[in-house]
Amino acid sequence: MSADADKKTPEAQNAEEQTLAVPGAAETPAAPPPDGDPSLASPSDGAQTPDAPGSTGEADRENAGNAINEKAEEAPEDEDEDRPMTLHDHLQDLRKRLMFSFLFILAGFFVCYHFRLQLRTLLMAPLTAAMEHAAPGAGLTMQFTAPTEGLFSDMKVAFVVSAALTSPLIFYQIWAFVAPGLHKEEKHHLLPLAFCSALCFFAGAAFCYFLAFPVIFDFLMSFTSPTLRAQPSLEESLNFVLRLLMAFGCIFELPVISFFLARIGLVTAAWMRKVRRYAILASFIVAAVLSPPDVTSMLFMAGPLLILYEGSILVAAIFGKKRPEKTEDEDDEDDDDDDEYEDDEEDEEEDSSASTQQGRHA
Repeated sequence: MSADADKKTPEAQNAEEQTLAVPGAAETPAAPPPDGDPSLASPSDGAQTPDAPGSTGEADRENAGNAINEKAEEAPEDEDEDRPMTLHDHLQDLRKRLMFSFLFILAGFFVCYHFRLQLRTLLMAPLTAAMEHAAPGAGLTMQFTAPTEGLFSDMKVAFVVSAALTSPLIFYQIWAFVAPGLHKEEKHHLLPLAFCSALCFFAGAAFCYFLAFPVIFDFLMSFTSPTLRAQPSLEESLNFVLRLLMAFGCIFELPVISFFLARIGLVTAAWMRKVRRYAILASFIVAAVLSPPDVTSMLFMAGPLLILYEGSILVAAIFGKKRPEKTEDEDDEDDDDDDEYEDDEEDEEEDSSASTQQGRHA
């Protein structure tokens, strides 16, 4: 080759420097320019060139970076949801639930107080009808003896009716407070539980108002005679009515409570059948505590409570958590354990009998 061919023009040197600057160009050397023309010099086919703006490689890198950023943003939220709540967190949640419940009752109180006369007349209607039935034409009416008794009685009526009307929201706050201790599939039952809790409460109050009150008040007013007139106090009569309504509403929550306990595996239908005799005794004790001190009220409360307990057994059997069936190996292990337990009992009996005989000989 001639000396002119060995010399490189500045343009050829610049092209070579650009080729070496490309990543991967050092791995595959550039092909020599054809026919000695340096202007046609270009990187070899195997050389890698940088991605142009908007190319597929750059778009993939941008999408990967965006996905990483989204995962980084979502990670703290998932950690917060899965993080166990501390005692402070539970107290904060309890305060929030109580505040919401108080605001619901307060808002309903102002509405109900506007209709206090109609509500008081409605609540006292069974007692008024029983008084009229016991002494027709006698003009028996209720009375209040303290100057503030009428005011506080109306406020009490408005408060209790407000709590009853807002009970679906209150029950939801109660179940929402329990929700952090439940699994994800169990949290789906919060709204149905709140609705069913309110429905059962209204059912209990309706049972008391339409079925229990007429019988109870007719029995109590039957002691009226020409020489003994009934003049019940407004406060005492109202307390009697409200206490029975609240008590019947609470005992009708038994199926809902059984459903919840059965779903989380705390109670089973078999266990509830096993303790039925104790449940009957507890029903009469609860009825004696919640109902006023008369036999009629206690029987009217204990009867539905026993029926509700039987219904709760059915609810637990249908909706309770199913236990996995034991395999043959597990059954064999249980049988072996039972046999060992029986052998130990027999050995203990033999030892005790032998020691007894030795004692007699001595």
